[in-house]
Amino acid sequence: GIADILLVADRWWMFFNLFLIALLSELLRKRLYERLLYNYEIDERNRKIQRRKEQAEELMRLKKNSGMA
Repeated sequence: GIADILLVADRWWMFFNLFLIALLSELLRKRLYERLLYNYEIDERNRKIQRRKEQAEELMRLKKNSGMA
């Protein structure tokens, strides 16, 4: 009767809600992963720039020292 219809409708509603939660959590996980990857790439780029600066400073120091000697 009506109780069976309500039970089936309730199950469909529960299924829909769980599906929606799964979908939203997947989207959030994807966005979080992309953000973490972006931050990692930025950090890696900044480290490379810093290493190049240090190498350039080291070369300048070596050139100055060799020019004085």
